[in-house]
Amino acid sequence: MNPSTDFSNDERWRRIKKRIHKRDVNCRICKNTQGLNCAHILSRQQFPEEKYNENNVVLLCAFHNSELGDNLLSIKQFRKQLEN
Repeated sequence: MNPSTDFSNDERWRRIKKRIHKRDVNCRICKNTQGLNCAHILSRQQFPEEKYNENNVVLLCAFHNSELGDNLLSIKQFRKQLEN
């Protein structure tokens, strides 16, 4: 069974996603309102204990989600961009 599929169907995760969408409203970096997804700042594969931590989840547009997921942004760079 695919762990990604299991996680996306997880009821606890669905509730967290709803709260994150209400909290952030738009991309936390560029303020885009299109193509938004919840993204883990610390990878849930590398830090499974952080997967349900709402402080570790932000709403990002597809572009910035891809940058974070492809490790084009370091966590330090990412956090700095969130502060701007």
